Amino acid sequence: MINYKVSENFVVMEFRCKCCNLVNVGAGFWMLVEHLQALREHLGKPCIIHSGYRCPKHNAAVGGVDESAHSRGEGVDVHFKDVSHIEVAHAAAAQPEFFSLGGIGLYGGWVHLDVMRWGTPRRWGWK
Repeated sequence: MINYKVSENFVVMEFRCKCCNLVNVGAGFWMLVEHLQALREHLGKPCIIHSGYRCPKHNAAVGGVDESAHSRGEGVDVHFKDVSHIEVAHAAAAQPEFFSLGGIGLYGGWVHLDVMRWGTPRRWGWK
Protein backbone atom coordinates (compact mmCIF):
# COMPACT_ATOMS: atom_id res chain seq x y z
CA MET A 1 0.00 0.00 0.00
CA ILE A 2 2.73 2.48 0.85
CA ASN A 3 4.07 2.56 -2.73
CA TYR A 4 0.58 2.76 -4.23
CA LYS A 5 0.50 5.30 -7.06
CA VAL A 6 -2.06 8.03 -6.34
CA SER A 7 -1.39 10.10 -9.47
CA GLU A 8 0.94 10.18 -12.44
CA ASN A 9 3.85 11.51 -10.36
CA PHE A 10 3.05 10.75 -6.72
CA VAL A 11 2.85 7.68 -4.49
CA VAL A 12 1.19 7.34 -1.09
CA MET A 13 4.48 7.06 0.83
CA GLU A 14 5.40 10.63 -0.12
CA PHE A 15 2.45 11.91 1.94
CA ARG A 16 3.01 9.75 5.05
CA CYS A 17 3.61 10.99 8.58
CA LYS A 18 7.32 11.07 9.34
CA CYS A 19 6.86 9.51 12.79
CA CYS A 20 4.29 6.74 12.30
CA ASN A 21 4.03 6.26 8.51
CA LEU A 22 0.23 6.75 8.54
CA VAL A 23 -1.64 8.66 5.82
CA ASN A 24 -5.07 10.26 6.10
CA VAL A 25 -6.69 9.50 2.74
CA GLY A 26 -10.04 11.27 3.13
CA ALA A 27 -11.74 13.39 0.48
CA GLY A 28 -9.38 16.29 1.12
CA PHE A 29 -6.35 14.09 0.46
CA TRP A 30 -7.59 13.16 -3.00
CA MET A 31 -8.38 16.78 -3.80
CA LEU A 32 -4.88 17.78 -2.66
CA VAL A 33 -3.24 15.07 -4.80
CA GLU A 34 -5.27 16.13 -7.84
CA HIS A 35 -4.30 19.80 -7.47
CA LEU A 36 -0.68 19.03 -6.65
CA GLN A 37 -0.46 16.86 -9.77
CA ALA A 38 -1.91 19.71 -11.86
CA LEU A 39 0.72 22.07 -10.41
CA ARG A 40 3.45 19.51 -11.14
CA GLU A 41 2.30 19.27 -14.75
CA HIS A 42 2.12 23.05 -15.09
CA LEU A 43 5.65 23.57 -13.74
CA GLY A 44 7.08 20.54 -15.54
CA LYS A 45 9.53 19.83 -12.71
CA PRO A 46 9.79 17.16 -10.00
CA CYS A 47 8.05 17.97 -6.73
CA ILE A 48 9.59 17.00 -3.40
CA ILE A 49 7.15 16.67 -0.49
CA HIS A 50 8.85 17.58 2.79
CA SER A 51 5.79 17.14 4.97
CA GLY A 52 2.41 15.64 4.18
CA TYR A 53 0.10 14.07 6.76
CA ARG A 54 1.05 14.64 10.40
CA CYS A 55 -0.46 12.59 13.18
CA PRO A 56 -1.39 14.67 16.27
CA LYS A 57 1.85 13.69 18.05
CA HIS A 58 4.08 14.67 15.11
CA ASN A 59 2.11 17.84 14.40
CA ALA A 60 2.62 18.97 18.01
CA ALA A 61 6.33 18.03 17.91
CA VAL A 62 6.98 20.26 14.88
CA GLY A 63 4.96 23.17 16.28
CA GLY A 64 1.98 22.73 13.95
CA VAL A 65 -1.18 24.61 14.79
CA ASP A 66 -4.27 22.85 16.14
CA GLU A 67 -6.53 21.76 13.29
CA SER A 68 -3.59 21.94 10.86
CA ALA A 69 -4.33 21.00 7.26
CA HIS A 70 -1.47 18.51 7.65
CA SER A 71 -3.32 16.70 10.44
CA ARG A 72 -6.37 16.33 8.18
CA GLY A 73 -4.28 15.03 5.25
CA GLU A 74 -5.12 18.17 3.28
CA GLY A 75 -1.78 20.02 3.36
CA VAL A 76 1.80 19.60 2.15
CA ASP A 77 5.09 21.43 2.36
CA VAL A 78 6.91 21.15 -0.96
CA HIS A 79 9.57 22.45 -3.25
CA PHE A 80 10.00 21.90 -6.96
CA LYS A 81 13.38 21.12 -8.47
CA ASP A 82 14.94 24.22 -10.06
CA VAL A 83 11.91 26.42 -9.33
CA SER A 84 12.04 29.16 -6.68
CA HIS A 85 9.52 28.96 -3.87
CA ILE A 86 8.15 32.34 -4.98
CA GLU A 87 7.53 31.01 -8.51
CA VAL A 88 5.79 27.95 -7.03
CA ALA A 89 3.54 30.15 -4.88
CA HIS A 90 2.57 32.32 -7.82
CA ALA A 91 1.94 29.29 -10.05
CA ALA A 92 -0.25 27.73 -7.34
CA ALA A 93 -2.16 30.98 -6.82
CA ALA A 94 -2.87 31.12 -10.56
CA GLN A 95 -4.54 27.70 -10.44
CA PRO A 96 -8.24 27.92 -9.60
CA GLU A 97 -7.97 24.92 -7.27
CA PHE A 98 -5.49 26.55 -4.90
CA PHE A 99 -6.65 30.10 -5.53
CA SER A 100 -10.23 29.52 -4.48
CA LEU A 101 -10.00 26.60 -2.07
CA GLY A 102 -6.67 26.67 -0.37
CA GLY A 103 -3.87 28.12 1.59
CA ILE A 104 -0.48 29.06 0.18
CA GLY A 105 2.34 29.93 2.54
CA LEU A 106 5.96 30.81 1.76
CA TYR A 107 8.76 29.70 4.02
CA GLY A 108 12.56 29.68 3.62
CA GLY A 109 12.93 27.38 0.63
CA TRP A 110 9.60 25.64 0.45
CA VAL A 111 5.88 26.30 0.03
CA HIS A 112 2.94 25.13 2.11
CA LEU A 113 -0.13 24.22 0.02
CA ASP A 114 -3.49 23.08 1.31
CA VAL A 115 -7.07 22.58 0.18
CA MET A 116 -10.55 22.53 1.72
CA ARG A 117 -10.54 26.05 3.17
CA TRP A 118 -14.14 26.96 2.56
CA GLY A 119 -14.54 30.70 2.50
CA THR A 120 -11.59 32.99 1.98
CA PRO A 121 -8.32 31.46 0.75
CA ARG A 122 -5.38 32.16 3.04
CA ARG A 123 -1.96 33.51 1.98
CA TRP A 124 1.04 34.16 4.21
CA GLY A 125 4.75 34.91 3.88
CA TRP A 126 4.43 36.69 0.51
CA LYS A 127 2.66 39.50 -1.27
